[in-house]
This record gives sequence, structure tokens and C-alpha cells, in this order.
Amino acid sequence: MKARRKFFCGLLLILFVALDCYMLFHNLGKGYLIQTDEAYHATNAYEMYKQGNWIVNSYRYEVDYFNSKPPISLDLMVILYKIFGVSNFAARLPSALGGFVTCLVIITFLIRDRKQCAAVLFPVLLAACSSLFTFHMYRAAEMDSMYNLFFVIAMIALYEMTKDPCFMFVYG
Repeated sequence: MKARRKFFCGLLLILFVALDCYMLFHNLGKGYLIQTDEAYHATNAYEMYKQGNWIVNSYRYEVDYFNSKPPISLDLMVILYKIFGVSNFAARLPSALGGFVTCLVIITFLIRDRKQCAAVLFPVLLAACSSLFTFHMYRAAEMDSMYNLFFVIAMIALYEMTKDPCFMFVYG
């Protein structure tokens, strides 16, 4: 009976994660870049790509002091521009991957913490938060997805520090 329950939970987990993957990646490159931060960040990444610059982001080929965030998202966009060519898909893919990895990190944490039912239900609850899959998060050429991923990792590490102080390094 326990093996059957484990199999059923595993199957549901795979189906629910597949639902999240569909919401994250389906038609990711369709439409135009929104003329706010999304287009601005895609332009930053494009200029970094054209200049071969991996550290300092620019806008209109001058150093961009307005965008003060670390360039990890922009670096990922540059890498994907090199792989897929300059496109909306390549600009948005780092955010979608950040959402997918965030989902996997939380599921792994819940399974390790012996909360299997919560691990199975989490992808459905994530999919129900439709605003995460629209403007400014997992399906936009934005930096928020990566920051959310690192914040989740930091909070899990903070929780785990109560059991093992070595997680302080992950938190830091």
C-alpha cells in the first residue's frame, strides 16, 4: 500500500511540474518586449553581447548607472543570445529557467523536510499564482526571477541553519 501511495504521489508531482513547465515555457518568445524594464534589460544584454562586455552593462552604448543590479541575468541573456540568436525567447529564457529552478528547489526542500504532500501540492499552488507567470517575473526578460531564486535559497538556508550551522555559508 505504501509503495502504491508513493508511486501515485510521484506521478502527481511529475504531472504538476509538467503543468508549471508548460506555463513557464509555452510560447515564451511570442509577442513583443514590454516597453518598461523588459525592453530595457534586453537592450542592456544586447549591448553587452555586441561589445563582448560581461561586467559593465550599458544603455545607448554608455555605462548604465540607472540599472544598479548585478549582471547575472544579463550575462545569462548574453549566453542565450550566443546560443539562440538575439530574440525575445533568448531574452526571456533566463527568467523562465529561474522559475523552474525555484520550483525544484522548494520541492526538494519539502521532500527533504518530510513534507511529501506539500511537495506534491506546491507546483499546483505555484501555477495558481498567475501573476508570477506574467509581467515582471517568470515569463519576462527581467531580473526578478533570479532574485526570487536566490531569496528562496537564502530563506531555506536560514531555516536549515537551526539544524546545521554550515548552512550559514549558503545563506551568506
